[in-house]
Amino acid sequence: MTVFVSSSPEREHLLLALVMAGGMVLCWLAHRERTSVSLNEGPSENYEGLTWRQVNHQVVLNHRLQGKQATLMEPVRTDVLTVTPWLAPIVWEGTFDPLVIDEAFRSHNLTIATTVFAVGKYTRFLRDFLESAEKHFMVGLDVHYYVFTDLPGDVPSNVTLGVGRLLSIVRVPKFDRWQEISLRRMELIQTAIEDHIHREAHYIFCLDVDMRFHGRVGSEALGRLVAAIHPW
Repeated sequence: MTVFVSSSPEREHLLLALVMAGGMVLCWLAHRERTSVSLNEGPSENYEGLTWRQVNHQVVLNHRLQGKQATLMEPVRTDVLTVTPWLAPIVWEGTFDPLVIDEAFRSHNLTIATTVFAVGKYTRFLRDFLESAEKHFMVGLDVHYYVFTDLPGDVPSNVTLGVGRLLSIVRVPKFDRWQEISLRRMELIQTAIEDHIHREAHYIFCLDVDMRFHGRVGSEALGRLVAAIHPW
């Protein structure tokens, strides 16, 4: 005799909720396990044939900072989201201790590559970009700016760079349409990465030249893959 067992919609919804909750817990545990490595410089990592200067991604605090029982990412703000639906942290001012995280990263002699396109009339934004970056972007770390431009003579030469900060000009062809600039941009960055950047830097940021820094962007933003939340 065959017996058919039917379940009520409420029971089905409860089972579905339990399965989803279990999946989220497993994802959280996997994310936590994946990020529990030390920042000590490890072996180089091969990515599509390139050997990058590789670091792992959990900061190891020295004994002085450990004595303070300091934490790097405290959920101290309740007015904003501090984690994405896929459990990646969202870094806001007030969610970390800048002194602690700077101390932890600074001793590892990291180099941050920063690419920026200043093509045609956009060269006029370079001075504000560089001067504000020198005040707020990765202060205390080595930064190498790579300025992609078709007008090398328009790159300001009298911007004062801090110790360990360099600027290189990468000449690119002149484009007639802005759509072509947008389409070719990542291709040109990829070529520069393959040619030399992968040997020189631990991290790379691709920034827009018509932006200006008004506040700190520091080592709290270092990770395998990061992006900025745009205000619009």
